[in-house]
Amino acid sequence: MGFETEAFENLEEKLEEEIRTRNLHLVDYHQILTFEEKLYPKPFWMVIPVLANFFSGIIFALLLFFIFNELIARFITFDILKKFNLYSLISYNLISGVLAVIISMKFFMKRTLHLVFAFFQILGTEIIITDYFIHLKVRAGKQRSRIIPYSSIVSIYLRKNLLQKVFRVGDIIIETTTGRIFLHSIADHEAVAMEILDWKKKFEEVPK
Repeated sequence: MGFETEAFENLEEKLEEEIRTRNLHLVDYHQILTFEEKLYPKPFWMVIPVLANFFSGIIFALLLFFIFNELIARFITFDILKKFNLYSLISYNLISGVLAVIISMKFFMKRTLHLVFAFFQILGTEIIITDYFIHLKVRAGKQRSRIIPYSSIVSIYLRKNLLQKVFRVGDIIIETTTGRIFLHSIADHEAVAMEILDWKKKFEEVPK
């Protein structure tokens, strides 16, 4: 996801320097906000690559099953199985099936699980745009949080793939002084990026 892990209880501490530079003597950072907008990513387009990868793995396993079945039938004779007393214990179909599943899982299952994990992680993300900073919360699995002060933002990039175009979402890549932050699958991402830039400009115009 591109977030740096920070504990929720440390949010005030991370904002303390920004608050003091503007002569704000407040304990709770929510008290300094005049604007707060919550956004939720919409990664539903990812269901298509997840299903495509899953069914590709099944088709690949079936092809391997028939190939292995044919190879075993050709190169392993009944005499060899009888010689080692394995004929009654081993089935061609069983051997072919096990090999096909193992190889298919190696090539497809890892990718499918990665996509599923990414889907739920993005789905469980909350993005809060305020007049002082951007606050990212990830609630999938272990809760994580990241504060992005506008003073740390260097530039913003936009990107979207073909499926994202169909679902009318896109990614916002925020270049900061400490690295890149990825906001995935944001609806109307161009308008959101412009909004972030506007708040950054207003923040920089506030007398320090």
